[in-house]
Amino acid sequence: MANFSEHNERLKTIRGMGRLVSTMKMVSTSHLYRAQKELRRPEPFIVPLRGVLAQLTRMPALAGHRLVKAPVYRESRVFAFIVTSDHGLCGVFNSGVIRKARAWAREQRVTRAASIHAYYVGMKGYGALHETIEPVSPPVSAEAHPTLRNSNVLSSFAFRTFMDGRFDEVWVICNRYVSSTVFNTQAQRIFPISIPEAVEAFANPVRLLVEPDPQSALVSASRLLVTAGIYNVLLHCSAGEHAARMIAMDNSTKSLERMQNEMMILRNRARQATITNELNEIVSGSEALSD
Repeated sequence: MANFSEHNERLKTIRGMGRLVSTMKMVSTSHLYRAQKELRRPEPFIVPLRGVLAQLTRMPALAGHRLVKAPVYRESRVFAFIVTSDHGLCGVFNSGVIRKARAWAREQRVTRAASIHAYYVGMKGYGALHETIEPVSPPVSAEAHPTLRNSNVLSSFAFRTFMDGRFDEVWVICNRYVSSTVFNTQAQRIFPISIPEAVEAFANPVRLLVEPDPQSALVSASRLLVTAGIYNVLLHCSAGEHAARMIAMDNSTKSLERMQNEMMILRNRARQATITNELNEIVSGSEALSD
């Protein structure tokens, strides 16, 4: 049984951990507040671009274009952006994406005999999956607050490799922020563009005047949409990471408080046992002297 001094040292350690966890919670809360405001940035651009693409994809002249043509079902060459965080201590935020990526890759290989590659955004995903899903390039760090510069690098790579025929499909596997306590893990195809989804995204079609030609307009609109879309993905993942870490640190704070209370009880019991033993020794010594 541990003595009073050992319990006291453990209690000091728990209190130090509590201060660290509390600080991490405050930092994550601050980051989350900023990330929630940044989520609104790409929305005014994404909705109109989806509307334009909804109209363009229905033009007969573009039916066979690579951007809208249905991909080859069997033996397709597929790569996916797998977006996680660089650091842990954020609950199931990373493990959910890792499980989703493994299940998705297994399904693609079994049902379609597809060759799967990945572009890793975030070191946690790379560390867990790079032996299972081959990377197409070195991993990149997940920024705490992504910018368009980050999404431009990713979108340019996706658009270039798809249009050059290196890959037949481009996907993204990530978390979508819903609220401070809820985020959804999803696997979504970017290229080729899904015509039904694009049409549903634009409920009020309008007549378009396309210049110089529909093909150029489709390519330009698709390039802009994938840039804005990936930027939106990075923002959602950033907000989800900060929210998950805030919740995880809050739960850790409560657990440490409970451990601290239990350790104080054990320390007091050990102190009382020490005092009792000392009193027994004094009484026993006094009785021995009197005899």
